[in-house]
Amino acid sequence: MKYQLIGAALVVVAQAAQAQPFPQPQSIITSTTPHYLRKTITIDPGKKTAAIKIPATNVPVHMMVAVPTFGDRGIAEVTIMSVGSNDAFLAWMGFDGASNMLNGTATVSSNDGPAPNGTHIVYADAAREINVEQASADQIVIKSTQTKIMTVVVTFSW
Repeated sequence: MKYQLIGAALVVVAQAAQAQPFPQPQSIITSTTPHYLRKTITIDPGKKTAAIKIPATNVPVHMMVAVPTFGDRGIAEVTIMSVGSNDAFLAWMGFDGASNMLNGTATVSSNDGPAPNGTHIVYADAAREINVEQASADQIVIKSTQTKIMTVVVTFSW
């Protein structure tokens, strides 16, 4: 009797181990081609870019913003998502420019709900003068308060 109970228990354990870990339906999409978009932009002093569209909707997008301009370099990273629905909005989680991390002024920025256009997302440079902002529920703009022409490289991958 004792061995029958142990045998029955082993059968139950073996069946549980073979069961799918997520019994509910799953949506898995694979791609052999990664999605990638890079823009190099020149921004005049005190100006902002035209609106830049987030390249996917309802999908997290990795956005990197680099400032290679000598004397004010920086790299910021954001995971951003254009949430498309009746109440569309931008959601994001990101870090200010890498050089700000070193001097202790970097901040973590996040948003998960409607925010007014012009809301700060991240600073991309060491001087905190290249500001990525929300332009709409599916677009950003990059503003410069620098006194010189700046180059900004924006890379999206998803």
